[in-house]
Amino acid sequence: GSEASGELLLQVAAQLEASSEIPQHRRAASALLELYLSHHASSGPAWARLGRIREADGEESQALHFFQLAAHLAPSSVEFGEAYARVAAHVFSQTLPRPRVMKVYVLNSKRAGGGAGEEEGALVALHQALLA
Repeated sequence: GSEASGELLLQVAAQLEASSEIPQHRRAASALLELYLSHHASSGPAWARLGRIREADGEESQALHFFQLAAHLAPSSVEFGEAYARVAAHVFSQTLPRPRVMKVYVLNSKRAGGGAGEEEGALVALHQALLA
């Protein structure tokens, strides 16, 4: 029946996942898991396995989605929740804007004895510093 063929898909995928350092094996395992999930969409472990393959391929947003599904479908699994948190933290750290160094310039035209020429000189110096 379809249950037996589903188990066979998972077994063959597991053999391919065992040598997942080979990209063709990851792609084949991925295709088998996707086929399995098209009939067993509520399988948390299968979604997690697909998430691990996507993570290995560097497709972190998909991996994140699949780990989220796995954690939702199998809430008692600490492993799926941890995988989701790990990938989420990495994705989040990649999307944060890089801190910018702020340069602050203060013009003081009220110094003792300071005239218009001194203020103009300070503005020129500021302009050059900003262009640097």
